[in-house]
Amino acid sequence: MTTLTAHLAYNEMRVERRNILHNQYPNYAIIQLTLAIPEPYTNSFSAQQLFYKGIESIHQKIPSLCHEQIYYDPDGPSGLFVSSANAFYLKEISSQIEETSTYSRLLDIDIYANNKKAVSLFSRRQGRTCFLCQERAVTCMRNRTHTRNEILQKVQELLLDFQVELLCNQTSEAAKKISALAVRSLLYEAASYPSPGLVDPLHPGSHSDMDFFTFLNSSASLSSYFANFYDAGLQFANSKQELFPLLKKIGLLAESAMYSSTEKINTHKGSIFSMGLVLGTIGYMKRLQLPINSISILRTVPQILPPLSKEFFQSSSYESAGTQAFKEFKIKGVRGEAAAGFPSIMNQGLPTLKKALAKGKPLRLSLIQTLFALMTTVDDTTILHRQPRLEALRWVQNTAKKALYENIFDAPDWQEKIWAIDKQFVKLNISPGGSADMLSLTYFLYLLDTQSALLD
Repeated sequence: MTTLTAHLAYNEMRVERRNILHNQYPNYAIIQLTLAIPEPYTNSFSAQQLFYKGIESIHQKIPSLCHEQIYYDPDGPSGLFVSSANAFYLKEISSQIEETSTYSRLLDIDIYANNKKAVSLFSRRQGRTCFLCQERAVTCMRNRTHTRNEILQKVQELLLDFQVELLCNQTSEAAKKISALAVRSLLYEAASYPSPGLVDPLHPGSHSDMDFFTFLNSSASLSSYFANFYDAGLQFANSKQELFPLLKKIGLLAESAMYSSTEKINTHKGSIFSMGLVLGTIGYMKRLQLPINSISILRTVPQILPPLSKEFFQSSSYESAGTQAFKEFKIKGVRGEAAAGFPSIMNQGLPTLKKALAKGKPLRLSLIQTLFALMTTVDDTTILHRQPRLEALRWVQNTAKKALYENIFDAPDWQEKIWAIDKQFVKLNISPGGSADMLSLTYFLYLLDTQSALLD
């Protein structure tokens, strides 16, 4: 950590560097670019990327640059640029750059006229506003209005905004391909029937507010965000600890897109979490050049997810089905699955799917059989949300176990038997949506294993 004494020494060094340039270019203005970012984010990967963005903006919007110097000091990067343009004009342009977006507030661009004095605009004589409360920044600093933790949290949010914008503007070819597999997995899950209580092409199951086309619309809306999840791990996370907050930010954008495409109906919120976490993990593993297959991915996922804690399920103004299930039944749902490396997929989903396909069973039959295998072990919070009784979840698990034990899926009339189970689910208003999400992820991992050249 940079001490106050060292920080002051670096400030003096920057003044000396400016003075040297003033002497070399006596009739020119000097532009100084630094970052208004405190430790520990001063020299983080995202801060460096933001600094490069600042340089790019200066090159694009400020004319007559004739010289530049870039420095990487322990207390943060800085840049000096020499321009023949009018200093007050340069200040106008630099102020516009600083106010381009929310995260641009972290750029600090100062203009020094040929008399070596800093230039300020009349409209900003009071200084910049605080990015937390919009009061004068100097007043908040003097009064210590905000705690260090509040400032650091806001800086992290702004850096995440910046990273997400970059991800949305530069999608890798590998991300596009892997996103296509993820979307295919969602579509195949929805298209498989009969799926007790779930929406499929033939009926809405236990759902009165959605149909098969709702799922098609939702799946299509998520394609670009699935690519962003992968690229987040591939391009922007220096460590496992940095990755999850970025995935969470992208996930919120994906949820918003989902709700816009479905008229505010929740179709894929669970899949956004689980698929997004897995995609980000794959990108991170690719960045480290680790071997990528279903087993290695599922073993790495728990390292990306923060440890489960009370705060992880903390109550808020809006409680998800997962939060409610944990609060009432201590059921951890998909978050517990992820924290344990998705054991239902590892022990039930993938073995069942591979075995069924190896026997030559049609894909639709194999997927429904895999759904039942997952239903035997998944602590499905969607079931508990619709039927808030632990007995309902256990009944579903036992029903799935009975169907598998009786080898229903090897019988010629397997569809009729599953439709009979579906009638029971619909009558009881039960929908195993959590198991359906696990089925999508299972099929995605299966596809990834069979198309290993995809990420080359």
